Amino acid sequence: MIAGAVDVSTSKKKKQPSASRPQRSRKGEREVERLLLAATTALARDGMAAATLGRIAAEADVDKAMVVYYFGSREVLLAQVVKRLGERAAAEAETALEQVSSRLSPGPVADVGVGALWGSILAVPELPRAYMTLLSGSRDVRVREALREMKAMFIAIFHRHMDALEAQGYRLLDDRDDFVTLLFAILRGLLLEWAESGETLHLRGAIEGFKVFAASRFHISTRRRMRVLK
Repeated sequence: MIAGAVDVSTSKKKKQPSASRPQRSRKGEREVERLLLAATTALARDGMAAATLGRIAAEADVDKAMVVYYFGSREVLLAQVVKRLGERAAAEAETALEQVSSRLSPGPVADVGVGALWGSILAVPELPRAYMTLLSGSRDVRVREALREMKAMFIAIFHRHMDALEAQGYRLLDDRDDFVTLLFAILRGLLLEWAESGETLHLRGAIEGFKVFAASRFHISTRRRMRVLK
């Protein structure tokens, strides 16, 4: 090796924060739950910008050092809150869809599914705002992991109810993965529009158009058509 040259293979590299979570005691789990509830309250009441570590700590009646100890940063804590609220919204949409997908055509399924999902997401208005802020502004691997997990959860819902429609004899005209990616991208775009402009008449029209588009990509298969004609 040339004198004074640096061996890149053995030089120290900057470590990225780990996405894995350490084992916690029962007391630790209770404290984490307390902080998540406090952060949820602060986010819903004060908004993304004002939900500071100080306010969250005050809401939980703890020192800011405890918040940092368990989550590392405000962004990571709020990402976990957004993920939790997203899980609640997904569960509510799933419950609504379970009532219809096994017996109705694509139109009513899209109407109920999109309507339930949209309503449950906006039940906590700061959820989509916080989601958009974290999505566009954070590069923390733990934040990105939380947002990826939430995306995977919604995509899994799309897949499950497409399975139910196909089991009834409806055929998707597009590649399944391409179509699901498009549905999620449209949903995210509608949320961005809401975050920027609020609930306008044009946005409501766009949501209705989204439902119509989603349903239009399913056609009755020959097998189902024959069954209906019998």
